[in-house]
Amino acid sequence: GAATGRADSAAEQAVRLCVGVCDAAQAQGMRWRAYVPQRALPLRDPLALRRALAETPASPGSLMADVARAAAKAQPGEPLVVVVTAGGLARQVLPTLQTLVARGCPVRVFIALEPKASPGERGQADALQTQCEAAGVVARVCPP
Repeated sequence: GAATGRADSAAEQAVRLCVGVCDAAQAQGMRWRAYVPQRALPLRDPLALRRALAETPASPGSLMADVARAAAKAQPGEPLVVVVTAGGLARQVLPTLQTLVARGCPVRVFIALEPKASPGERGQADALQTQCEAAGVVARVCPP
């Protein structure tokens, strides 16, 4: 979307978080895969991930489908990281994430927020974090 690429937007922060999480996993020798909207197969290469995120327009409705795809492939004990913005459909994926937690998959949600977020946006992000934690899902607002 128009906000992606704008350094101060929540969408751009989400892209940066996603890349950072995958880079950290790669640096620790972990196998990872990223589900990106409009990509048939998950990505496993940092450069391919960067290209895909740069080329793929924001698609809020794809979050549900991408989380469902990841959940279908997750093995018990396999961690899942989801990067979202505070708005949109993030709350709608909580039932799927709860199912993963029940299957023994550690789930962490990073909630991307604009660096200069308004009090209303901050409140929305904090409320989502609270909802995630109530559902047994570890969540963190970034930046804190």
